[in-house]
Amino acid sequence: MKLQELSTYRKKLSSTDFIYRADLFSKAIWGDMGEDCASIHVSAQDDHWHLHFIRTQSGEPYPLADTVCNVIDEYEKDLDDEALFDLLSMHQLIQDFQTSIPMCQIKK
Repeated sequence: MKLQELSTYRKKLSSTDFIYRADLFSKAIWGDMGEDCASIHVSAQDDHWHLHFIRTQSGEPYPLADTVCNVIDEYEKDLDDEALFDLLSMHQLIQDFQTSIPMCQIKK
């Protein structure tokens, strides 16, 4: 996928309910007792991409404790085509992003 294709995808997908979801990382924490996970959701708007980022840590902090889930970081941000392309490139998600787009909606 090339940067110029993102603009075409955004324009075609802005009128749909398409949302791209991906985990940036997921790794064990606290030994076997939990997980640290960062995820993104990206949707197309008329003139930008909308990004929702959330990072959580969940697990049992000590034996026999209840499971806890803490939001470590969460934000929303509007990105232009170049910023989204850079983000996807940095996390090696370009191919996954492109294959997640329903091509029947692009060809209309």
